[in-house]
Formats: sequence, C-alpha cells, structure tokens
Amino acid sequence: MNGLIATFLLSEFEQFTALYKQTNNDLAPEALLAFEEFLSTLNKLFDLCGDLTEEMVEGNAIIQWYSYTTGASSGDCIRAKSKHYYNAEFSNISVNMNEEEVDDYHTDQGICFGKVLMLVNIEVKGYHSIFDVALVQWYDFRYDNENGRFKYGCPLVKLVNIYDFIPVESIIELIHVVPRFDKSNEYFVNYFIF
Repeated sequence: MNGLIATFLLSEFEQFTALYKQTNNDLAPEALLAFEEFLSTLNKLFDLCGDLTEEMVEGNAIIQWYSYTTGASSGDCIRAKSKHYYNAEFSNISVNMNEEEVDDYHTDQGICFGKVLMLVNIEVKGYHSIFDVALVQWYDFRYDNENGRFKYGCPLVKLVNIYDFIPVESIIELIHVVPRFDKSNEYFVNYFIF
C-alpha cells in the first residue's frame, strides 16, 4: 500500500470522518460513500475471522488509509483517491472469487467486477493477522438471463449497492468500464483495451 492519507483508531472513526469531511470539502462521492459503508462492511469482514472478538478490536484496531496500491496480481496501480491530478480516481477492477463461493454469484468464468472505494491496512494489536484490504462496490450483470449477460462480446453490468472488504491480493487487474450512453446504470466491461 502506498500514498498514506491518514491513520486513525477504529474507535474514533466517527470523529475522524466528521473532521475529515469538514477540512476536505471536495471529497468525491465515492469517498463519501466509503465513509458511509465503512463500519457495516468492516463488521462483515471481522465476522469472517472466527477467533477475532469485539473485545480484541475495541480500542486496539488501527486503520491506515491509502490512496493506491500495486498489490494486484497484475502489478497494476489500483487507486481510490478524490484528487488524482485534479480528478477523482476510483479504479474498476476484476476480482478472483473464492472457489468455494463461485457458484453463489454470477461470474464471468469465476471473475467478478467491482469499483474500489477505499484502500486500507487494518491492524488489530495482539491479533496474528494484518489486513491489506480494498472496500469494493460490486458490479453485477445487468440482466439475470444467460442471453442478456453479454453484449458485443462484453459483460453488460450495473453497479449495485453491495459492499465488501476484499484482500488486495485477490484483485486481478484494472478493467475498463464503459457507460452505455442511452441507459442509466448500464456499463460494458471492455476486455479488448489492455
């Protein structure tokens, strides 16, 4: 992880975000959404760690917020930043899904797509793991039927209100998401550009 933006205690998240919003009034909508979804999504991550208790986390969780990482398996630079050369840059990515869960989702040959909203390192003092994770908002296929999932050889997707923290190393690479101009919340995933 690179480009440290801030470090804060999880127990001080509400105070940190309130102050950060006051002093940085030009935050991109994606950054504001990341703040809004952070705690509930982090709880889902912690629930997956059976040996991590609320008592262990309380007052012992340190969050380091970063603007980019090169931790994707492709070596691509994955960004989550309100200002990157005066423009918001929140990377669209492809993600290797866990083989045990691949049947639970509509995937493109075991791959899902998402938009990175935040990159963080989470350390719980006294716990054996440190998490380098990305807060991701998922894309899903626009239509549920098999025939409607692809158009012109590209996945046809929509951005959905589902959020997860995923390990940075599960990111495969950047993807190019192209809006379908005559439709709302409808995008093509362009495989042919890279």
